[in-house]
Amino acid sequence: MVSVLQKVLGDPNEKALKKLAPFVKNINELERRFQNMTDDELRSMTAKFRSRLAKGDKLDDIVPEAFATVREAARRTLKQRHYDVQLVGGLVLHMGQIAEMKTGEGKTLVATLAAYINALDGKGVHVVTVNDYLARRDPVWMGQIYHALGLTVGCLQHDVSFRYDPEVTKSPTGMENLRPVTRAEAYQADITYGTNNEFGFDYLRDNMALDKANRVQRKLNYAIVDEVDNILIDEARTPLIISGPAEEPVQLYQSFAKLVTRLNDETDFTIDERTQAISLTVDGISKMENWTNPTNLYDPEKSHQVHYMENALPAENSKIRPHTHGAKDGDGLTVGIIPQDDSTMANEFCDIVIPSGMGLSRDFLNALSADGVIVIGGGSGTLSEICAAYMYKKPIATLKNSGGMATKYSDQYLDHRENVKIVGFDSPENAVDYILEQIKS
Repeated sequence: MVSVLQKVLGDPNEKALKKLAPFVKNINELERRFQNMTDDELRSMTAKFRSRLAKGDKLDDIVPEAFATVREAARRTLKQRHYDVQLVGGLVLHMGQIAEMKTGEGKTLVATLAAYINALDGKGVHVVTVNDYLARRDPVWMGQIYHALGLTVGCLQHDVSFRYDPEVTKSPTGMENLRPVTRAEAYQADITYGTNNEFGFDYLRDNMALDKANRVQRKLNYAIVDEVDNILIDEARTPLIISGPAEEPVQLYQSFAKLVTRLNDETDFTIDERTQAISLTVDGISKMENWTNPTNLYDPEKSHQVHYMENALPAENSKIRPHTHGAKDGDGLTVGIIPQDDSTMANEFCDIVIPSGMGLSRDFLNALSADGVIVIGGGSGTLSEICAAYMYKKPIATLKNSGGMATKYSDQYLDHRENVKIVGFDSPENAVDYILEQIKS
């Protein structure tokens, strides 16, 4: 049925790509003119484009010339010329849509087209790679194109930042032509390469900064995301989290710690033998409602009380109890929460030492403390978090290998189909010729 409808109505992907054919034709017509330019003349095109933008021109007005400029710079620096199909891929990215391309079709080179033109307004472009290796390789490899055109390139790694500088020759293996800079300097570059985690955590830290001077990122403008399905679909619901010591009011924990001791362990709650989960019975709920005065303990407006009660119950019935383990001073049990790699806390100060990596929540530890157990150290709480779906709310350009779906994110909705453009070589022979050319170069 689908194939029949496509024959009648036409392939929407093919229709969309045909609309880009005039742009490709214009770029090809400009090729000879740009080939006749000197290196200085080619480099000066960047200043001319920026001058036109300052006078009111839009990015779309300079697309043919900008793409022709990048194509010629790539031919001179990398000995690689963008094929027409790669120009189409660059146009799709510039439109903020998804270019789905097969492995070997030159996605890294395609990205230079959209990255260059969107960096001309001086607001910055982020190229999001899938790992640190690519975030380190691509700014050096493609940085030759940008440098020839007068743009600066930044590189983010986990604990250090760089700028591409061809004059830097004495560097460790894998860091050639990379000059160490501050995080803020890397973000001030026209184009910055890094992984989703690096951009994400820097975004979170900037939001937590108390002084604007401590922020490193500029206002988010435009991003090109490689392997978009991995970042924006597979990991869309996996947030980036910055955690730290959390503070909770102890009075409510103490109140509920006293109340749960009045419950009857035979009639007021049950314990699942397998999971050790504790649940109140009808009688237990009635008692807690009488003691706390809500008409319905599980009313949404009273949900915070359930939170404290559900942590006080396990603490009261936990095996970490004075009568189970005994207390050295007779006043209560002391539990120490220490980092897993910290062995400096002597056992003489604590009856039980628990590595922080065991995942005891701050709520549970507060309930233990309210129940008469002395807790040294503590759990952690979430200080800031974000999902990729929210970080990339602005229009983004995306690159995708074949074999999966990709998506473009907007403020209100997710569209998994209409914004995907499948870009590929017209024939296997063209693909083979391209790959062979890459091998030779």
